[in-house]
Amino acid sequence: MRTRSHGPVRLLALLAALAMVLAACGGNGDADTTTTTAAATTTTAASGDTTTTTAPDEGDATGGTLRVGVRDDVQRWDSSRLQGVLFPFHRNLYDTLADYVDGLNAQPMLATGWEISDAQDSVTITLREGVLFHSGREMTAEDIAANLAYFIDPETGNQVFGPTDGAVQDWEVTGPYEIVVNFKQPIAELQITDLLTSWAIGDPEFFDSYDTQAQGTGPFKFVQWTPGESVTLEAHTEYWGDGPYVDTIEYRIFGDADAMVSALEAGDIDVLYSPRALDASRLEGQGYTVVVAPAGAIIDQLRLQPVGQPPLDNIDIRMMLNYATDMVSINEAIYGGLGTPLRLPYAPTSPAYDQALASSLEYDLDKAREHLEASGLPESEWTATIMTSSASTEAQLVSQILQQALAQIGFTLEIDLQDAATASDRYFNGDYQIYWSGIGNAQKYPTRISTNSIYRHTGNPIFDMEATFPDYTAAINAANAAVTAEEQAATFAELNRSIVDNMFVVSGIARPMLALTAPNITGAYKDIDAQERYHLVRIEN
Repeated sequence: MRTRSHGPVRLLALLAALAMVLAACGGNGDADTTTTTAAATTTTAASGDTTTTTAPDEGDATGGTLRVGVRDDVQRWDSSRLQGVLFPFHRNLYDTLADYVDGLNAQPMLATGWEISDAQDSVTITLREGVLFHSGREMTAEDIAANLAYFIDPETGNQVFGPTDGAVQDWEVTGPYEIVVNFKQPIAELQITDLLTSWAIGDPEFFDSYDTQAQGTGPFKFVQWTPGESVTLEAHTEYWGDGPYVDTIEYRIFGDADAMVSALEAGDIDVLYSPRALDASRLEGQGYTVVVAPAGAIIDQLRLQPVGQPPLDNIDIRMMLNYATDMVSINEAIYGGLGTPLRLPYAPTSPAYDQALASSLEYDLDKAREHLEASGLPESEWTATIMTSSASTEAQLVSQILQQALAQIGFTLEIDLQDAATASDRYFNGDYQIYWSGIGNAQKYPTRISTNSIYRHTGNPIFDMEATFPDYTAAINAANAAVTAEEQAATFAELNRSIVDNMFVVSGIARPMLALTAPNITGAYKDIDAQERYHLVRIEN
């Protein structure tokens, strides 16, 4: 879905509309993605277009180098990693089997179509012929099988592991361009298309090189990565789809939001990934284009360490932190009120979002004090640490607001300020007590939250979820197996109960996901996951 502004559309108007959409709680997020009949279900597309956006006219400017500013560095290049630091790169390097267009409307991408069995326990995927990896080798069904094996391995599956392992039983290559994926039980159609849109396909011949490079089928090819400094991509001239229309993308890693804004204003970069909302509002008035992601792509949360990190191993302390976190004030401070405060880890349009339950979890210092006293801990242990990156002024403000609230009830919160690289490394390794971070996939089938490391029900890198919170693991598995609306309603309620009763995450704010482009840049957009797409970008002279 292309979200580039056309004409004098103001950011505040856009984000006000975004907030209105997010505020419309309830509804059925399980939108139809294929035509369902008593017979098998088939999805095809004659054109192969992957967005509703039309490509720029051939008369527009072509070629050149797109210069993109990002705040954080990459850790690894696995196609299975769906982490925010990869969002400016990932979908420019890797394609998926299907692509969501206009909400949860799945359209073919590397697949030309798919057929869901009557029992909804398998899907037959037909692949696009002639798709080339960046190495020049043609992609076949055997490559898809190799990627599935990578995704379902807990050592390599990363964020894709949970949903894949939870749903997929096995698969069979039935032709050079056809593969059948069998599920462990019947699953909802939306779960199937969620999988097809999340399986980003890498070149199996380069799986062992993901620590230093990326190799996929996407519109741009990996050229060079200088950790902490820059990343360079070049056009994949044999790309199967529309574009790319620029020759090169040069990413500059800043580590500082102010320096990145200054570089855009000075003309040193053309695109600013994930600017602060108030900076975007100011610069839009100077002719820059604001790119807005679809609603609910990222939800900010406080991640809590429930294992081996006293006092957070005490459930009353974790509940206390929930009631002591003023999401309304945080939203005003970091987003100028343009985000939407939440108390559950889904977009409000999700079928799992329970407004009454969410309201019962809102900021209340009296309830926070009650849980603190009920913890049974001596006052000498009323202390914890929140790790914060020096590159994130937003996270620093969150830490200060929480620190001030906790001080009112006698609890001490220490702020552990780390440089961006150290904070990122410790975050990925779970080396923190409290950390402010975003999750994705909250606008899809509710169990898709398990793609995020803190919610992963198997192979969780932060703590052993299955041993620590078996009721949550059971709830995820039950919701994954729910097919009918009645089954889903019951299992989503149980999933919410397990999340709230265990409170290993304090939700949260639906973040306004933005990018800024210079006046001469057209065609950039963010997809449903808020990942940047540059294959249609043109640089006008």
